[in-house]
Amino acid sequence: MVIVVKSKDRMSKEVVSVEKHASLKEASKLMINRSIGALIVMENSEPVGMITERDILKAFVDQDNTEIPLPVASYMTSPLISVKDDDPISKAAQMMLIKRIRRLGVIDDNKKIVGFLNIRDILLGVHESFLSLFEV
Repeated sequence: MVIVVKSKDRMSKEVVSVEKHASLKEASKLMINRSIGALIVMENSEPVGMITERDILKAFVDQDNTEIPLPVASYMTSPLISVKDDDPISKAAQMMLIKRIRRLGVIDDNKKIVGFLNIRDILLGVHESFLSLFEV
C-alpha cells in the first residue's frame, strides 16, 4: 500500500517570523539565535513573503559594505510561495523544482500560515512514500 505523505506531516510547525520593515540585521540575528535559515515575513499579521540566508547574503554583496540598513522587504521573496497543509508532499516537491526554491510556506484552508517545508522535509517525505511501496 502506498502512503501519501501530506505537507502537514513533514512541515516544521514552528513559524518564526519577522515584520516586513525590520532590518536585515534584525532578521539575521533572529535566524542565528534560532539556528534557522529562513523567516516568514509578515505585514499586519499576514504572511507577505520569506527572507532566507541567501537573500541576506545577496544584500550584503549588493551593498558592498558591512552595514546593511535596508529593510527585509527589499530582499524578501514575495509573495509567499506556499502549499496547502493537505497537499501531498509530491506537489510541494514539484513546486520547489518549478520555482527553483528550497523552502515553502504551508497554509491552512483559511490561508493562515501554519508551518513551512524545506528541501530536507521533502526528501524525508518522498523517502517515506518510496519505502511504503515495498511494505506487504
